[in-house]
Amino acid sequence: MREITGVHRLRVRYNEADSMGVTYYANYLNWFTLGRTELLRDLGLPYAQLERAGLLLPVLEVHCRYLAPTAYDDPIRIETTLANLSRTRMGFRYRVYLETGPERLAAEGSTEHAFVDRHLRPIDVKKHFPEVWQRLSELVGS
Repeated sequence: MREITGVHRLRVRYNEADSMGVTYYANYLNWFTLGRTELLRDLGLPYAQLERAGLLLPVLEVHCRYLAPTAYDDPIRIETTLANLSRTRMGFRYRVYLETGPERLAAEGSTEHAFVDRHLRPIDVKKHFPEVWQRLSELVGS
C-alpha cells in the first residue's frame, strides 16, 4: 500500500495551554482530527460530504506518545498519513513537530476508524460507497 501524507501548520493557541504553560495533552487529539480532516479534504473526500452521504468514521482506537512539550504561540506542523485501508476500516498515523529552533518531534500517534452508516452499523465501504472506495483505492494503490 502506498502511503499518502498531508501537512498542516498552525500555532499553538492561547486556550490550548494549561496552567503550567504547556499544551494540554488532549489538544494533540484535536490536532490529529484536524490533520485527518484536512488530509481527506485534500484527497477530495471532505468529512462533511461523507457524513451528508451517510458514511461516518468513528474512532475505534487512539494512541499518542508525547516526546517534547509545546507551548502557546509555538509553530507546529502536523503530518498525517493514511496508514491502512480495508473495506471496513481505515487508519492514520500522526507526527506533530515543533518548528522553533531545531525542529523536534513533539508527539506521534495513530487512530483507527470503522466505516459505519447513520445507525452506527459497520458497513463494507466498497459495497455501500463504491465511489469513495474507488477514490481511496486509487490513492493508496490497494
